[in-house]
Amino acid sequence: MKTVSRNWKASVGIVLVKDDANEKLIGEVVEVLAEGPSKNKDVWNGRTRTGKLVLWPLEGKTYQAGDKVYVKIDTAQTWLLKGKAVDNG
Repeated sequence: MKTVSRNWKASVGIVLVKDDANEKLIGEVVEVLAEGPSKNKDVWNGRTRTGKLVLWPLEGKTYQAGDKVYVKIDTAQTWLLKGKAVDNG
């Protein structure tokens, strides 16, 4: 039982550190490699150079997988970032 408790506390600590790292990106413009549409077809997803998952709305723009997109981050969650595409970094 002590091992499970210790492992759980360690994993919670990792999640808290990840949240803090993601929250530091709020307001920043990050370079994202577009991967494709999300489950919601009006939203695209991609990854930063450090592998963070980023979602952004199409807002009338078109993208192709492999496009470099600059996204201004406005929401940080544990496992992903959300923002809006901007013209350049």
